[in-house]
Amino acid sequence: MLKRVVLNRRRPDLSLAQFGTHWRDAHGPLLAGIPDYHDFVSRYLQDHVGATAPFGRAFDYDGITEIWQKRADALERSFATTAAYREHVMPDELRFADRGGAIAFFSRETAGWGVPRGAKLIVLVSRDGGVSDADFAAALGGWFNTLAQLDGVAGAVLDTILAETIVSLDGGEPAERFTFMLSVWCVAEACDAVAASVGRHVAVAPFHHPASVVAGYFEEVEFFDERPTDAVLTTKAPA
Repeated sequence: MLKRVVLNRRRPDLSLAQFGTHWRDAHGPLLAGIPDYHDFVSRYLQDHVGATAPFGRAFDYDGITEIWQKRADALERSFATTAAYREHVMPDELRFADRGGAIAFFSRETAGWGVPRGAKLIVLVSRDGGVSDADFAAALGGWFNTLAQLDGVAGAVLDTILAETIVSLDGGEPAERFTFMLSVWCVAEACDAVAASVGRHVAVAPFHHPASVVAGYFEEVEFFDERPTDAVLTTKAPA
């Protein structure tokens, strides 16, 4: 199942708190209440910016939108091509969001386990040009599986980003070209230790370039989840 991910920017005249309030209390319910939106989307959630992670480059966007696509032709036809989007959603986006500098891409959830609960740590990783796709994926896969052995990790999901779908919403050249997105949920008292472990992994090859890793904590706000049971990744941790 394809997922569309947007790294959002707020309007420059709004504070982060003002942006987050409108996004959560007005924009999210607006989308969830449009019947046509549910023809295209099976799950919609917002990741609101929280604390800075103790490793990598600080997350310098204003939130992340995760949108699970329902249609097989999502790359060719999305809700953004509909009259409902143009008439109802776009005018509201202009009230709080700035397309300048915002980035969007499609991804696939390639591995996952556990039950999302607790604090959410998101890590965006870019492949160094000197590392092959196969070596990078193998190293990241091994790292991902070690998360299951850490006390306090409630769940994790690994997204593979489709490189050809990365776009800047203002039509310019994307400022970032990430390769993978990792989401980790940890219980509060264990988050420092979990983040320290993740930080140790990204400090060595092939993740050792500081600019290749962006990380932060987020508050996840889900508006609906209509995915069929067979589309939800396993809840069993890897052995």
